Amino acid sequence: MDIFIKRIKKYPKTNFILLIIVFLTATVYAGEVGFKRTALEKLIGRFDSATCKRGTFTVSSDGIRVAWIEKVGGNELAVVDGHQGKAYKTIGSDIGESGLEGPPVFSPDSKKVAYAADIGHGCRIVENEQEGKYVSIGPIIYSPDSRFLAYPGRVDGKWFIVVNEQEREKCNHPRNIVFSPDSKRLVYSDSTQNDDEWFIVVNGQERKYYDGFVGDIFLSPDSQRAAYLVEPKARGRFVVIDGQEISGDAQLGPTVFSPDSKKVAHVMFSSGKQRHKEFMVVNGQKEKEYNEIRRDLIFSPDSKHLAYVVKNSYTEELVVVDGQEGKPYCSIGNEVGVGGVSGRPAFSPDSKKLAYVADTGHGCCVVVNEKEEKYYDFVSPCVFSPDSKRLAYTAGSGQKRDVWSATRERFAVIDGSEGKL
Repeated sequence: MDIFIKRIKKYPKTNFILLIIVFLTATVYAGEVGFKRTALEKLIGRFDSATCKRGTFTVSSDGIRVAWIEKVGGNELAVVDGHQGKAYKTIGSDIGESGLEGPPVFSPDSKKVAYAADIGHGCRIVENEQEGKYVSIGPIIYSPDSRFLAYPGRVDGKWFIVVNEQEREKCNHPRNIVFSPDSKRLVYSDSTQNDDEWFIVVNGQERKYYDGFVGDIFLSPDSQRAAYLVEPKARGRFVVIDGQEISGDAQLGPTVFSPDSKKVAHVMFSSGKQRHKEFMVVNGQKEKEYNEIRRDLIFSPDSKHLAYVVKNSYTEELVVVDGQEGKPYCSIGNEVGVGGVSGRPAFSPDSKKLAYVADTGHGCCVVVNEKEEKYYDFVSPCVFSPDSKRLAYTAGSGQKRDVWSATRERFAVIDGSEGKL
């Protein structure tokens, strides 16, 4: 398979990035999207699926760079933009059940790439082909501004949080490392030496200790608020927000802050004599109970609306927006592919529209503000234009749902109008 970068120009200020994988020609393109356009193409590498380590192909956030891990002669090496790196015993970005797993990690600005490599006497973090000096198996965390690379590292039997190859903080069993959105705060969970108590650490300052595991940490967009899940030994799970324990049984899943950081939502559950039920809590206010709430809740860009998908029964799903229920469907998401409907609803940039894909059982359609568009067998994720005036997606019809190549027709659908691909 040849991998190309294809830059398609429309206007000087246009910079929409598109990644298209054409399976029939086994060619990968990345480039800018437009209507009247010219294109330049550059071969950046040859990709062999037989030697590529499963699940390691990745694309940088700017859509211009690619990387994967290749198996060669019993060893593994990273291939970045077609250039092969040094061979190691194994390579990945975190530890898994079978050892080092995962793809190389690009920095948010796409200029750096890092991975963990087994050098024969322990693992090291390798960034832009430079080996680090600390033993580490990941995970690898870049700050949002790409200035800092952090990971848990060990030297002489002692663990540290390592930032840009410098020992920043001594720790015992660091987990859940995360940078704040402004890149100024480093937060992670840690425990006492014997794991009896867990706590979070914010810029080197330990917070309250708990006699149970501390789960994922979520930070607000303004970097000033933190939320995390605690699983104590003596009672059920609960959420800690801004240092305050929220009473009740918290369900596993994300705690989501609104874009303006003023609202926070999380899922809780009620249990007892009746069947287990789940409900949303927004700024401490309980909403209606359901059999199940999906974990892909989303706030609108203006922070005024919250949308999430619930299971109303074993066979029905519906979207709830600000407590108001939409029409029930067999399943709801943002695309229909190999595994059925997946993904979460999408708000328009102006927050006035909500779009999602619904499976009715006899076809799928895009629903915009509860109005159904044409039915298809396949639908890709819905994308709003920056001015919120247009909605685009790809769709197809055919006799099978499990593979795109089985469709008879495929379309680009823009504002309900079809164009053949």
